[in-house]
Amino acid sequence: VCAGCETGEQCNQDSLIDFDNEEKSSNALHIACEKCPRLDILSIFTSLADIELSRRCLTMLDGYDNLPLHVAVDSVASLNTVKFLISEWKRLGLNKSCLTCKN
Repeated sequence: VCAGCETGEQCNQDSLIDFDNEEKSSNALHIACEKCPRLDILSIFTSLADIELSRRCLTMLDGYDNLPLHVAVDSVASLNTVKFLISEWKRLGLNKSCLTCKN
């Protein structure tokens, strides 16, 4: 369990700043979804005052063409966290097709 996690959720702390070539196109939300996919952390990225920046956080594809949602699922995020990312996608009025979201 991550030392900073009061909720007791599991975090992937093995090398928090270890970027390979594929991760270079990741944004901070991708990294948070991979390293510590906790709802309280991820909600920061979608509650930004700049709605367009929140949209970009959710829609940017990483080097593997994954959205932050995909990274969260691969990192075994809680069901509530996955549901939150999906609800934020809908709330921000994003396209259904992530293939149109190349940023």
